[in-house]
Amino acid sequence: MAKPMSFVARAFAATTVLAALTSGTALAAAPPVPAAQQNVITNEAKIKAARLVGFAESEFSRLLVFTDRNFVYELWRRAADNEKAANVRQAALLAYQTNTPEALAQFVNTGIHQAHEQDLAAEAARQAERALRIKAAAVIGVTPTESMLLVDRKNFLFRLWEACPKEFTEVRDAALVAYRGSAEQEQEFLTTGIVAAKQAADERIAKEAKEKEEAEKERLRVIEARTKALTVINVPVTEALLGMPERSFVFEVYQAAPRLSWVAEAALEALNSEDPGALRHYVFTGIHQAHAKDLAEAAVKQDQANQRKILEMVTHAENTGVSPLLVTAGKEALAAGPAERAAFLARDRAPLLRQSFHATSPGLSGSPYLRHANGVAVISPISGPVDRLDATWMVVPGLADPDCYSIESVNFRGSYLRHRDFRISLAGNDNTELFAKDATFCARKGRTGADVSFESVNLPGRFLRHSDGGIYLADNSNRFPFDNPHLFAEDATWQVTLPWVS
Repeated sequence: MAKPMSFVARAFAATTVLAALTSGTALAAAPPVPAAQQNVITNEAKIKAARLVGFAESEFSRLLVFTDRNFVYELWRRAADNEKAANVRQAALLAYQTNTPEALAQFVNTGIHQAHEQDLAAEAARQAERALRIKAAAVIGVTPTESMLLVDRKNFLFRLWEACPKEFTEVRDAALVAYRGSAEQEQEFLTTGIVAAKQAADERIAKEAKEKEEAEKERLRVIEARTKALTVINVPVTEALLGMPERSFVFEVYQAAPRLSWVAEAALEALNSEDPGALRHYVFTGIHQAHAKDLAEAAVKQDQANQRKILEMVTHAENTGVSPLLVTAGKEALAAGPAERAAFLARDRAPLLRQSFHATSPGLSGSPYLRHANGVAVISPISGPVDRLDATWMVVPGLADPDCYSIESVNFRGSYLRHRDFRISLAGNDNTELFAKDATFCARKGRTGADVSFESVNLPGRFLRHSDGGIYLADNSNRFPFDNPHLFAEDATWQVTLPWVS
């Protein structure tokens, strides 16, 4: 005896039959299948059908235990959630209602695939219609809303007419004709008519604008010329200035221009001229010619200032006996043109501040130089690349007095020679006032009468001196061993040389 249907299955059957009877849609009969397959639904066929409506592999084991009819019911339920699966849903309903082994097998084995192809074709048609509508709307710059894309074609035409910009009257008129016309007229409008109507609207708009074009171009030329003129005198551009009469505009420029400038003089000349084109010429051309004269005069003054500044640098370096590279480069710039002088002042002059210091006291062996080693200042002969770096210094404006100098290590930037308990060491700048003073030395004429000596800024009378290979802040008081008067002048005098490392 057949097992009775469950309550859920009976309820589903009743509602689906009622839906079929009231829907007004005839359910198409499934196409015939080979007799050998009429009653057989393999698990493979079920899995293919399940995949078709979106079941995941993890759900297959659950589906395969259902009876054929309940399996079809599960397919219908899944298809019912997909608005793009109307044919699959209808075919599943028909198979379920028919409820014969042949109908169920035919649906699972072939019918669901045929219905799916029909759904794909229907979806392709919907997408083609959607694309046609989007393309037609784009012609007039309209992005259709989703509701516009879902309504029937006549309603779409009406909404397109509503969204069409008012200036495209040809498009709006053509849309109304299509709306009131046949399906063929609707199709023609969406495919080619809207393009032709938009082109006609564009041509009309262009023709109407042509009469205003030259006047607008002239207005823009004047605005551009006035904007450039205001830029010359650094006056903010305002609508009031751009729109005022020509004479008033030139007078405003005259008022804002620097007194005794060529720009102001040319403006006054234009205002007093009886030539009707003088004001326009000044705005478009004259102000820029006058500005070029002002710039040329300013360039001469700037170059004179640059020469004075370079000369001050060179003179200071020569007088103090330091920075021979700076002296040479500065003199070359002074002998060159304005561009070279400006470039000299603009570039990084740190490489020009590099130099080395040769100790020349009698009796020294190996031609020693001032260098740092293990954090202290010493003199020693120079033999290798490390020695050359350690014996190269940057003589920079003094940390405590810019008229004096601080001596910075080239290979330990930010570290300077400083005195502490009269010993000279290499130390990082801690940005304290004491460090700045301890690391600042004033260049003096060499104690021997030649070359250079370095006097402490905060212990006047004491100079950088080498003694027994070390460097000290010393005088000739004989207070400490390094204050020995013997050869004091020679030991506290340094010969400035080109840097070991440039």
